[in-house]
Amino acid sequence: MVYLQSLIGRIILYLYLGLRAPVVLSPRGVKWLRRAMIGEFVLYLLGFLLQLVVTDEWVNLYAVGGSSLFFSMGYAMMWLVLWDLLFWIDRRWLGLVSRLSPSVRRRGLSLLLAVAGGIVPLMLCVGYYNVRYPRLRHEHIVLDRLTEPGVRPERRLRIVHLTDLHIGQGITQSYIDRAVEQVMQQEADLILIGGDYIDHHASYAETSEMIASMGRLRAPMGVYYTLGNHEYRAGVEKKIDWVRRVGARLVRDEVVYPADSLLALVGRDDYVNDTRATLAQLMDSVETSRPVILLEHTPEGLDLLEGETIDLALYGHTHGGQIWPMHLAVWLKYGIVSGWAQYGETKVFVNSGLGAAGGPYRVLSRSEIFVLDLYW
Repeated sequence: MVYLQSLIGRIILYLYLGLRAPVVLSPRGVKWLRRAMIGEFVLYLLGFLLQLVVTDEWVNLYAVGGSSLFFSMGYAMMWLVLWDLLFWIDRRWLGLVSRLSPSVRRRGLSLLLAVAGGIVPLMLCVGYYNVRYPRLRHEHIVLDRLTEPGVRPERRLRIVHLTDLHIGQGITQSYIDRAVEQVMQQEADLILIGGDYIDHHASYAETSEMIASMGRLRAPMGVYYTLGNHEYRAGVEKKIDWVRRVGARLVRDEVVYPADSLLALVGRDDYVNDTRATLAQLMDSVETSRPVILLEHTPEGLDLLEGETIDLALYGHTHGGQIWPMHLAVWLKYGIVSGWAQYGETKVFVNSGLGAAGGPYRVLSRSEIFVLDLYW
């Protein structure tokens, strides 16, 4: 399905660029744009076939190159849409452009194209940096339900929450090695990984080097995973077994009590599994005399939290919007893009994620490692 969606997106992009480019580009510019579109489509098809059988580093570079070209063309389409919108507004109400001489209009158009031609490569560079160098987000939370007002908390628990690693063509061995080292420096009591740990095919994560690297993630109270929507896209059973191979535990529609029942960890399967347990079913057996943490991938149905005794709910999936202007679509769908929210007694945190999907780029978003000190 994801490849069909990608193909449909490309067709829409090609049609719009092909039809509207002659309005703003010279015949020579149109010719080069059409060559670029043909080249991008050929790269896409070849990349699709290669990634089925090859996982070498050069294929990763090839995929990044192809996604860079598609990324650039997508923003070129946005410039054209903006151009059409401004011209429509001008023709409808203002009439400013029609008063300008042809030479002034040509110079203005050339300037706009030059600005666009400079901004897109800059966005590529910044977007790549935002993925490759995740920020460390460290926060402190007091669990009000389990803490008497005015009384100093007696316990502290450090959690590292990771989500959306998307190990694959764009998120490679060197990136994961660096991220694992950064996580281990936090000396967490508990490590929670909230789904989409593998992007699509498991082959990229199944190398001995990757398993050894992810196997270095260790914490006194354990390392726990839950499933995301990408785990269901291909080879879900392999991805489930992969968690065991890296020495961690998968919590899938179950409640576990790490560290001799210091807390209750509720791991919920992703919404793409139609047969997953409801939140109410999972909470029926939970001991609420201790901190209760929900680990789930997609922040869907957050209003259901208001009727449950859950102190902290950790989500991912949104990538913080990843590529502007997708932030708006994410907000419209989930009511939150990233960061904190409150639903009843539950503090909700939506992690922007460690990796990226579709290409190693983030615009007005940043990869992150979330470190949380809980007190009660």
